[in-house]
Order: sequence, then C-alpha cells, then structure tokens
Amino acid sequence: MITKSAYDRAIDRCPRKPWWGTLAFAIAIFAAGNVPARADEAFDVNQLRGGQYFTAIKLVPSERAATDNTHPIAITATNLKSAMGSLTVDDGPLGDGAAVFSERELESLAAPLSDALSKANARQDVAFAISGKHGVLGDLSPLAVTTGRVFMTATGLNMIFGSIQERFEGLDVSERMKALQPGKRTRTLDSIWRLRPGTGSMATKRSDWVLFDPQKMDGATQSVARAVSAVPSAVPITTPNTPAPARQDTNPNADIKRRLKLLEELKTEGLITEEEYRTRRRTIIDQI
Repeated sequence: MITKSAYDRAIDRCPRKPWWGTLAFAIAIFAAGNVPARADEAFDVNQLRGGQYFTAIKLVPSERAATDNTHPIAITATNLKSAMGSLTVDDGPLGDGAAVFSERELESLAAPLSDALSKANARQDVAFAISGKHGVLGDLSPLAVTTGRVFMTATGLNMIFGSIQERFEGLDVSERMKALQPGKRTRTLDSIWRLRPGTGSMATKRSDWVLFDPQKMDGATQSVARAVSAVPSAVPITTPNTPAPARQDTNPNADIKRRLKLLEELKTEGLITEEEYRTRRRTIIDQI
C-alpha cells in the first residue's frame, strides 16, 4: 500500500484552477496595458454620443514626469479664440490649410477653457473635447471630434492635441474612447493629420504640440479671421440634444445638385459605403 506524504496530501487539498482560467487572467493582464487613457482623464463616452454636438472641459492631473504648471492663469476668452483660430491642419477631411476649429467651436470652447485655466492648480492640466462637422458634405457630414490638453508653463501656453477632426459619429465605444484621448506630453498619439501652428510655434520634435506666447496672443485677431473663413460651412451653436439648423442657400437647387454629385463621387471612389450613400442621398432629396 502506497501512502502519501504530508506534502502530497497538502497539495491535494489545494484548489486547482482550470487552464482556461489562467489563460483568461493572462489576457486580462495584457489588455490592461492597452487601456486608451487613464480613468481620471477620459471623457465619459456614454455622455458624449456620436450624433450630438458637445463641448467638454475637464481638469485632469498633469502627467507624472511633468514639471509644475504656472497655474492658475488669467487668459481672456478673446485671446484664446484668436490663438486657436489661427491653427490650421493639413491632410484633414477638407484637405490642406483648413481651420482646426470652426467659428461655432471657437465660440463654444474659448470661454469655458479660459475659466478652467483660471481654476487649475500647478499639478493640473485642462483637457477638452469638442465636436463639429468638417467634411466635404458640410452639415450632412458625420460628426467629428477634436481633443487636446492645455496648460501654462514658463515657455508659454501649451496645447497638445490628441485628435483633430477625428470621425466620432457611428463609432463603437472603444473607438470613441480612443478618439476622446487628450494629447500627451510623453508621446505623440497616432494621427494622419499635420498641424500648422498659426500664430504659435511647434514644440521641438512634435507634430501635435503648439506653444503660444501670451504676450503675442493679442496680435492673432487677423489670423483668426482668415482661418475661420477657410471653413466652408460653419455650424451654428447648438445644444447637445438639438439638431443643427439647416444651412440657408441663395440657390438651393444648385446646392442640392452639387451635393448629390459630390455624394456620387464619394461612393464611386469607395470613400463611403452603400448604406451611407443611400442615407445621405435621402437626406438631401428630402430638402427639395
């Protein structure tokens, strides 16, 4: 008769987990390293839905390696609007040289951003996310989102972008979370656009980080007028649950023909799906 040692008997009493439990645990640990953003700086994707206009501002902790900011700081909404209005982007939905922010977005963002900077402390940044329509179909374009991180240091007003006119409408939750990430000091987030600094200057070796000299921000007024005029159809200010008013056109029939022709070209080139083509074509025809 074979008897087990005390060690063997102790091992037998230990609960044994199935192999798939160990695998699931390993997968969970791996996935944890790929979370899009920290919970304390990610915007609520359930509140910021793809089919609604929104402007979101949030005080978030500065990243660990960051030096202290010179907060709180008083910058007028007018100066912020002028500086941000001078920014343009290449390789965006409207091609090269398009304004990063529409007039509607500037009006919605400048005042709350100014207020947040006046309340932030030395270890806080201001994160923002704002939606708008920047596609070639104007008001019929899908909603897009622009996000960033703003803070003041001894070198000036810093603005690091996470997304610029990134498609937001029609995405699933994980894709919306990715689109809502603010910029990061530590690295450039994946992007296809190229930012132009306008009245600011680009940070060294960064394509997403703009520096503005507060002493020169008053002189940005002319540039903002030029940048905003580059947007073909600025969307009027709307609340999150209110659809944007339709554009008024002096020649509606000509505009409808132009939109239908453009829609057909986008479908032919494979830039939109058959379902998107039919939905937007019906929307255009309903305006007749």
